[in-house]
Amino acid sequence: MREERDEAIVAQDVVKEYRVGGTIVRALDGVTFALKRGLLAAIVGPSGSGKTTLLNLLGALDVPTSGDIFIGGVNLKGLGEQELTAHRRARVGFVFQRFNLIPNRTALENVMLPMEFVRAPRAERGERAQRLLAAVGIAERAAQWPSRLSGGEQQRVAIARALANDPSLILADEPTGNLDAATGQAIVTLLGELARKRQKTVVVVTHNAAIAALADVTLAIKDGKLSAG
Repeated sequence: MREERDEAIVAQDVVKEYRVGGTIVRALDGVTFALKRGLLAAIVGPSGSGKTTLLNLLGALDVPTSGDIFIGGVNLKGLGEQELTAHRRARVGFVFQRFNLIPNRTALENVMLPMEFVRAPRAERGERAQRLLAAVGIAERAAQWPSRLSGGEQQRVAIARALANDPSLILADEPTGNLDAATGQAIVTLLGELARKRQKTVVVVTHNAAIAALADVTLAIKDGKLSAG
């Protein structure tokens, strides 16, 4: 089933519940919103409010208890496990707080890795990875091991890796948490530029008000409920 709307993301009355012992915890409670392509969106709220739960649902790492999530017009509810895996590999790029680079691979090889999973032609992987490293401003560091890169450089490699398969959606969970303030703002500014220039939808979870201020759209979440800011 496809949603007849032009938004990149549509969430409709999304509920997510977990069982903790004998208690049902409602992490998300009727979340509804829509985001267009070419935008940087920030999800903000206190710890335990449901921010990461929502991000995991958008990335098809988890499924809602009820409600619908459309990505690029496709309802994730209608996809089987193999289809969800293919969706994550081809349409979603993930950026994490801890970078998660493979230590025994160079920056270039880290960016090339997602292309292997979608069986991109071998001859194209290195060339595309080099272009992406140039796009995030560290082409000259392509041959370096992650341990030889600064935190900001490692996060730029992680962003290039997230772009490897040209996904429509980039999800970043506290991507500035291990960076100093200036570097963190530079990273989020870069994500915003990539969203607008490449017509991606970038969603960043953050507790940092200065970082959220750089976003085009802010979604504030508290006690599992979401409202546009």
